[in-house]
Amino acid sequence: MTAIGHNGGPTLQEDSPIRIRVVRIHINDWVASTRGLSLEQEGFFWRFHLLLYDRMGILVDDDAYNARAMSCDIRTYRRVKDLLIALGKLYLEDGHITHPRVIREIEQFV
Repeated sequence: MTAIGHNGGPTLQEDSPIRIRVVRIHINDWVASTRGLSLEQEGFFWRFHLLLYDRMGILVDDDAYNARAMSCDIRTYRRVKDLLIALGKLYLEDGHITHPRVIREIEQFV
């Protein structure tokens, strides 16, 4: 049986891979990068960032899996993801969906 951690998730073992537990938010950068987005789009963008941090920057472009991981209806996921890609807020690279700043911050962490 897996032990439960303080936030309801499993506790990490000594030999577990490195995971980011805290993310710094640069308020001015966030406001600038989300200016013009609707509340739905900004909420998606936030959840996507958290999922990408949780996966240490490795997120396969799998709409069904990612929608479930973000607790999002797949139709909404596809619509907002496609819009954010078109706006240059998210990027598709080699079958992965990503955001350069998240990747840079993860690389500084590890």
